[in-house]
Amino acid sequence: MHNRERAGHFSRGAKAYDQVTPRPFAIYGQRLVDRAALPPDARVLDVATGRGAVLLPAAVRVGSQGHAVGVDLAEGMLNETASDLRRQQLAQATLCRSDACALPFSDDTFDVVLCGHAIWAFPQALYEFHRVLVTEGRLALTTVAQGCFDWVLKAIQAYEGREEPEQEERVPEPPVTTAEGLRARLQEARFDRVQVAEEETVFRYTHKSEWWNSLWTLGTQQTMERLSAEELAGLRRAIYDALEPYQRADGVYIPWRVLYGVGHK
Repeated sequence: MHNRERAGHFSRGAKAYDQVTPRPFAIYGQRLVDRAALPPDARVLDVATGRGAVLLPAAVRVGSQGHAVGVDLAEGMLNETASDLRRQQLAQATLCRSDACALPFSDDTFDVVLCGHAIWAFPQALYEFHRVLVTEGRLALTTVAQGCFDWVLKAIQAYEGREEPEQEERVPEPPVTTAEGLRARLQEARFDRVQVAEEETVFRYTHKSEWWNSLWTLGTQQTMERLSAEELAGLRRAIYDALEPYQRADGVYIPWRVLYGVGHK
């Protein structure tokens, strides 16, 4: 899938994106900002800002003396996030429509670059992140660890497999979804003092249908929206079956394994 096609998909799902409880991206966004230890007057860039899971807490952290810029290709995401910024009166945050791999900023512009759960889609953008950082500036990012949701992918695989894979979508080597791979990619992009940490968090969903509904607000929507009613019913049954090991009396407990990567220019 090309970047602009992917942007169109995320625009269509922008209103509901990560709005289903327990909103893991918003939770990880706050944690990423906490790990980045932003100074109160920092110039911050949030790449693939989406619904502002990282941008909103970053804007709060830098305060009125700082500036936080969120970039995304999906116009729908930017529109929704602009409304959120106005509602929260975060005038120190602005938005820009841009490709992560061709950032419209000069060299040495930002003190910190952040990227939440998106680097898997454009790992080559790490070179751009390095370019726009000031000397001694730092990058902090998150990505879901490899294998975390294999049980979901297995359920969807039969439907995704009907299409010929596009050659440009091959997984890069080393993959950024492993600790070793992420560390290597950061070092290849000339980041120093690289640190990678893995964290597991278990999120509670009240019932299986809540998890199913959350899939409609994430990247899996692009497959689901192409399916017929009969195929969707089959996929839902497969997802419900796959959720059985996570079912408890008071809900469905889903483990998320996430990598945090930090590097300095």
